[in-house]
Formats: sequence, C-alpha cells, structure tokens
Amino acid sequence: MITKIQEENGSIEIHEPTEEMIKRLQTILPLGMIILDEPFEGFENAKYGIVMQCDGKEVYCLKLQPLEREREMAEHLFIAHNYLIMHTYCQYIKKGFSGAYLASAYMRQRDNELWESGVAHFIFPSENLPENTPTKSIWSRIFRKKERASEIDDLFGKGAANMFKGFMASFDKEYAERKVGEIFGKYFGLDYRPQSHLQNFATDFMVMDSQIIYLRANLHEYSNWKYLATQGIEKVYHLPSVRITT
Repeated sequence: MITKIQEENGSIEIHEPTEEMIKRLQTILPLGMIILDEPFEGFENAKYGIVMQCDGKEVYCLKLQPLEREREMAEHLFIAHNYLIMHTYCQYIKKGFSGAYLASAYMRQRDNELWESGVAHFIFPSENLPENTPTKSIWSRIFRKKERASEIDDLFGKGAANMFKGFMASFDKEYAERKVGEIFGKYFGLDYRPQSHLQNFATDFMVMDSQIIYLRANLHEYSNWKYLATQGIEKVYHLPSVRITT
C-alpha cells in the first residue's frame, strides 16, 4: 500500500517496508526488532518494536551535549535539533553509506534542575557488531587522542566512524548555515552512553543505506513534509514502531 503526500514543491510516496528491509533491520540493530502480535498501549498503530533494552543489555549512543539550559530554552533547542537532523539526512543519504543511522534529539534533566538538550547518535553499521559492551574508559581515551577511528569502530562496529563523520560533516554545515549556534551556543561534550541515560529522546526518522524511514506510529504526527519535497525526496518508508524493553 502506498500513501501519497502532496506538497507545493512535489509529492512524497509513503511506502510500507519490504520484507527484505525488515530482515535487514532485525540483523543490523544490536538488540533486534520484533513484529508486534497485538497493539502496544499508547501506540495502537505501531506494528514493530525496536528493542532498546533486553535482559540488562542496552543500546548505546554517542551523545552531543550543549551547555545546560532552563527548560524553556532546552525545549526550543530540542525542536531545532529535530529539524537539523531531518535536513542532515537529506544530504547524508547521498554519501552511499551502508547500515542504519538513528540521530535523536534528546532532553535530560541534571541534578541541578537545569536541562541539557542535544543530539544522540545510534550507529548501526552493516558489519557485525562487537559482542562485548565497551567500557567508559575506552571512550575517554578516544577523546584524549582526538577520535581514533579504530576505537569508534570498536564501540559500534566496523564502519561506524566513517558513518559518524559523514553525518557530522552535513550536520555541522546545516548548523552553521542556519546560525543555530549563535542562539543556542556550541557543543562542549561528546559522550558514550546507554539509551536510558538520555531520559527523553525522539525517534522520528532513521536512515538505512540510502533510504529514509519514518518511525512514528502515526503519519499525521509529522507535519513538515514540505522540506523533504523541496530536497527532492520522493519516497519515504513508514515503519510504525515503538521503543521497547524486553
């Protein structure tokens, strides 16, 4: 079944995921993805569950962290990051990377009651992922040595470093051109954290190979299809899903 969204600058076809795409995601995602047998409470239209935590194991990310803010400013930054991620995906898919990339705007309250609002990067190369969860000390060593690609690959799997650098090249360009930094300030931290550390994070879009995948359960929850149309995006796959813990 294909749904067409018509915008002034073009139309976007919304496709259901193929069986091959589902199998590939189930293989690439570190804790897998399941097909839901029954409606998930609060996400009745979701057909798939992306496993973020299972038997004490969690999916990890790289976390871009800006300065702490009052909640109102953090919420503005959260919205800005969502748009920047979408804009970046339109450039990222042209670079020919293999694997899946999920960039998520997040908000997290600190002990001092201020909020950090940044971007978390979940990177899933098409190569096999490492079996053991790397320790935090490995991550600290990476940034003393200016992001050694081999160690980033150790964290997420072979090819992850190039995917991250490719995404950030486009993200930084969008960030500079839209002068977001002049309003919200620069990032000061990049950490390796489990998904539960983020507290609140959005999973709107994912890229797999050269395809853009919309993850929310309901299509109507996303209103700015106009930008995708202006960038020549003609096809998006809809994977109605929810994050789950098993």
